[in-house]
Amino acid sequence: MCKFYLLKNQLFKMRLMLLIALLFAIPLKAQTKGMGKELERYQLNLRFKAANPGLVFRTIESLTDLRFVYFDKDLAKIGPLTLSGNAVKLNRVLDQMLSGTSLTYRVNGLNVLIEPLKAEKNGKLTGKVVDDKGETLPGATIKIVESGEAALTNTEGVYSIDVKPGLYTVQISYVSFQTKRITGVAILQDKVTPLTVALLPLNNKLSEVTIVSDYKKESVSGLYARQKNSPSISNGISAEQIAATPDRNVGESLKRISGVSTFDNKYIVVRGISERYNAAMIDGTPMPSTDVSRRNFSFDLVPSNLIDNVVVVKTVTPDLNTGFGGGLVQINLKDVPEQSFMTFAAGSSYNDQTTGKDFYATQRGKYDYLGFDDGRRDFPALQVTYGLNNKVDAVAQSKLFTQDNFTTYRNTAPPSQNYLFTIGQAFRVGKDKQDKLGLIGSLSYRNTISNTEFTTERNPIIHGVGNKYDFNTTLGGLLNLAFQTPKHQFTLKNSYNRILDNSLYQTIGFTDDNDATTIAKGIPTTIRQFNTPEILQLLQNKITGQHLFNKLQVNWDFARVYINRDQKDVTRRDQALVQDLVVGTIYRSAFSNNPSDFPLSRYRYTNKETDYVWNLSGSLPFKLYHIPSVAKMGYFGSKKTMDFNWSGAQLITGANAFPGGFEYLSLADQIKPENFDNGYLVYRVAPYQLGRYNAKSNIHAGYAMLDNRLMDKLRLVWGVRAEYFDLQNLRNDRSAQEDYSTPSAVDTLDKKIRFLPSANLTYSLTSKINLRAAYSRSVIRPEFNEKSQFSRYDAFLNGEFTGSAKVKTTVIDSYDLRAEWFPGLGEVISIGGYYKYFDKPLEFVQRVNGTGYYYTYQNSVSAKNYGLEAEVRKNLSFIAPAQWLNNLVAYANITLIKSEVNTAYTDYDPQQKVFVDVASNVKRPLQGQSPYLLNGGLQYDGKYFGFNVVYNSTGRRLYFITTAPKDDNYETSRDQIDLQLNTFLIKRRLSIRLNAANLFNKQSFIYDNQASYTQPANSTAPRDFVLKDGHTDNYDPDDTIRFTQHYGRTYSITATYNF
Repeated sequence: MCKFYLLKNQLFKMRLMLLIALLFAIPLKAQTKGMGKELERYQLNLRFKAANPGLVFRTIESLTDLRFVYFDKDLAKIGPLTLSGNAVKLNRVLDQMLSGTSLTYRVNGLNVLIEPLKAEKNGKLTGKVVDDKGETLPGATIKIVESGEAALTNTEGVYSIDVKPGLYTVQISYVSFQTKRITGVAILQDKVTPLTVALLPLNNKLSEVTIVSDYKKESVSGLYARQKNSPSISNGISAEQIAATPDRNVGESLKRISGVSTFDNKYIVVRGISERYNAAMIDGTPMPSTDVSRRNFSFDLVPSNLIDNVVVVKTVTPDLNTGFGGGLVQINLKDVPEQSFMTFAAGSSYNDQTTGKDFYATQRGKYDYLGFDDGRRDFPALQVTYGLNNKVDAVAQSKLFTQDNFTTYRNTAPPSQNYLFTIGQAFRVGKDKQDKLGLIGSLSYRNTISNTEFTTERNPIIHGVGNKYDFNTTLGGLLNLAFQTPKHQFTLKNSYNRILDNSLYQTIGFTDDNDATTIAKGIPTTIRQFNTPEILQLLQNKITGQHLFNKLQVNWDFARVYINRDQKDVTRRDQALVQDLVVGTIYRSAFSNNPSDFPLSRYRYTNKETDYVWNLSGSLPFKLYHIPSVAKMGYFGSKKTMDFNWSGAQLITGANAFPGGFEYLSLADQIKPENFDNGYLVYRVAPYQLGRYNAKSNIHAGYAMLDNRLMDKLRLVWGVRAEYFDLQNLRNDRSAQEDYSTPSAVDTLDKKIRFLPSANLTYSLTSKINLRAAYSRSVIRPEFNEKSQFSRYDAFLNGEFTGSAKVKTTVIDSYDLRAEWFPGLGEVISIGGYYKYFDKPLEFVQRVNGTGYYYTYQNSVSAKNYGLEAEVRKNLSFIAPAQWLNNLVAYANITLIKSEVNTAYTDYDPQQKVFVDVASNVKRPLQGQSPYLLNGGLQYDGKYFGFNVVYNSTGRRLYFITTAPKDDNYETSRDQIDLQLNTFLIKRRLSIRLNAANLFNKQSFIYDNQASYTQPANSTAPRDFVLKDGHTDNYDPDDTIRFTQHYGRTYSITATYNF
């Protein structure tokens, strides 16, 4: 009984010790590193012959201070031990006992734990199989020679195989291509080994051949094929390159790409061509314009940490489903991963012009930091109270305005902040685990507070000094799902972006009617405030399918894009300097009994657009007279609807004087509901202040193209696209008291069907050198916002901005030449030139009317645009065989641009009260064009440390045009330098980035050339002004600076952890 109790007690202690060991498995693992050496100090004299393992353990315990912990069931896995020797090391005894079993041992202090071996996890071999031209090969076979395991590539040429850890030879084969064997492919436990392979076609003399290569060389070869064999001329930037800069969104990153410049860090100019001639796609779906008044896409809407890569395509192929003249920006969001992962990032930034300093804003809502309005900016439904003999009670309607969104408050600007969480999951499913199911989800949050300092000389404000106080909360979400089989793939992509942006423009200066004596006193006479809160939402849902039927590949997709731009309670306010006998010199809200948006008004603008886009295409490889070819045909369709509504009210005074003491009240008290009265204060709503623009458009396009391999080194991709386009303005109200945009609201007739040919020729001089030539025709049709006659105020321009129902389609013929060399992995050296001819280019122009400036669009007769591009990206290992030089990369790109416009300007005839065309012989560049773009940098990427220095410079550009060249506005060149330092910790799972942006903090300013031009004596036409001797369109000291901006320097830190 006693023996049984002791045995039972001993068993309980053993199990308790085992449980404790399991609970502290991670610490145990840390303590047992090098455990074999730890047991070497035990040297024992042992004699065993077919001994039971339990006896062996008890014997060792009696000879040492060790204790063994194990389960009885595990002892059955250990065979009898026979051993005879003196000074035998204990680790060798245990190794012999456990050899050939599924057991191992670990040491924790004086305890030796006998436990089962953990099951060894497989590794994964994954990649893509392409041909020598970079085209994917669906249905190619990938085989592990040693084990016989095999897989087929899917419709995208992608494969994945689960393989036990080890060193293998991989064989890749495809019909009519040379088989390739790759040696030395190492598969690591629970790791992904990437292997992209390029196969060569069999020639007529070879019926079968096998090429042997090594893993490292083949990976480089496959990546080269993907980089250099796009049929189009393009440039791009990857997520890794973006991460090496301080860029927070795509708008800030685009200027790093060759031939691309940005303004306001959100709109782009490609090859000197303004934003309206460029297009945007997200995950292959064309994006609508995000601006109420302009045809452009606000690239600051997309956070950089959701990006996989961005590619700017510069030449057209028939299968591109959007028109562009400068470049197509293809934004590819993070896709379904090959292996599971989870990432969290957090960061903060400091701006030396903003953080910790005074920051002015109207009353902020409770949920502004979350990107939502709490209701304080809600705008009442209004009815016309003036001009239609209506019976609406203006006083009762005025009392519906219960919130004061005019008054500004002084705060202290806190640091900006940002967070990102991303998770990806990948699963192998199906009978043979050949199918893949994956998802990726991401949430992004960023709050940025900035203060842009500016000066202005735009009537009616002169000698103005101001600030743009901007509060911005950006939310981003992503959820992608995918299911893949060897021959089919289905993908569901969903992305949502939301921006709450509240900008307050505050300008202090003089009005243009102040006399010289008043200005000389140096006390500004007016304060102008423009507050524009905006909530912008962009939602995209897309489903795609890719299918392989023998050699026929079929792709289809359907997408819905919804954009909602809601500007709620936009307020305008003027304060005038007054000399008051009671309180002295003060600024007081200005009131007027004349109908005008200044000195006091409030508006709401709601712009909703829904786009449905669908696409179906098929491609089939074949031989035409022994010429390998691919035929591709497709159909593209879209249906778009826009509904834009505006409503506004002007605060005006009546015939009666204000009650006593009323002028000493704050504006917040003055506009309380109980103070409204038709006799002295009321909100007036005129007919043009309530309006709507409603339109719809349809596109149906078919295309056919051939990809011909004319010789081993010559490739021709050519075809034609036929497009039907119809835009209908269902309602197009005017929103201005006077119409200065067009004498008629009748829409301009345009061709509905157009044929657009294109051809891209590539000659591969060697496996690393391409010579390219391309021709294409594209059309840029007016968008909804360019057709709308709606007029709205622009604070920086200090004038009204409107569209025109008369704008016409622009047709562009493009010619490109380019030579490119890919000397090494991730390296490129290229040079090229281009020429573009524009028929009826549409440009941004300024007009002057009786109340100030007016901005709109106007077609010129024609234009030419041509230039040179060069790009270099090279690591410095050629200097010396040192690893640090291999990690150091220098890069630069430059674009030199010229353009010439043949103009026929429209001028206003005050007698006939219509606009008339005025011919001009003056030659000038395209609006938006810069003479040069320059980017350069140096990047080091080491194992534990890295840095990146980036320089960007953009030459002066034509900002907008007027009726006379002396009044044309130019934006000067601006240089910017950014710096990033980064380090990696915890086995490179944790990265810390320190960024410094805009280190020069160089002033950006806009000027005109009034002092540089003179008008010939025999001419009266405004455009016939000519430059004086010794003057140019560049800034001269006697030119007039109209506007300047300072952004400040931004310093930030971001930490990212990969779980």
